[in-house]
Parts: sequence; C-alpha cells; structure tokens
Amino acid sequence: ISGQANRTSAKVMQETMLPPLQAAAQRISAML
Repeated sequence: ISGQANRTSAKVMQETMLPPLQAAAQRISAML
C-alpha cells in the first residue's frame, strides 16, 4: 500500500512540476 501511495504522490508531483519545466524549456530554447 505504501509503495502505491509513493507512486501516486510521485505522479502528482510530476504533473505539478512538468508545466513550469516545459515553460522554462520553451523560454530557454526561444533564447537560443
């Protein structure tokens, strides 16, 4: 059960962090 909870929290973290990371990557690639 704990492993499943960890996987879920990691998934939520990814979904929370990915949009800002993608935006930053687009900004960096636009600057290059």
